[in-house]
Amino acid sequence: MCGARYYGGNEYIDEIENLCKDRALIAYGLNSEDWGVNVQPYSCTSANFATGLLLPGDRIMGLDTPSGGNTSHGRKVSGASIFFESLPYKVDPKSGIVDYDKLEERAVDFRPKILMVGVRIRESGIM
Repeated sequence: MCGARYYGGNEYIDEIENLCKDRALIAYGLNSEDWGVNVQPYSCTSANFATGLLLPGDRIMGLDTPSGGNTSHGRKVSGASIFFESLPYKVDPKSGIVDYDKLEERAVDFRPKILMVGVRIRESGIM
């Protein structure tokens, strides 16, 4: 939930989600003391299942959590780890950039059904 995630880097996402929640309450004329809104129904693990592309036991690769990835991309604490075999990749700690040659080598060996990629924005630029 907004402001209560145990991994960092979601300040702007929290702002957007809170804005959406406020606007949804206004749009439906609802009082925030009586009603709540969830604007992230297909995030994290549920998004992996919602794609309909994965079956139990399929292999996935995604950015590890300390590098800006989501826990559903390979952390054993995630519900996705029950269903999918995962292998995380990392950014270089000094440059903050993915070594795509190394990533390709690992992906060729691991052969994931899905390789999740994206970008994480921080105040000083793209991470």
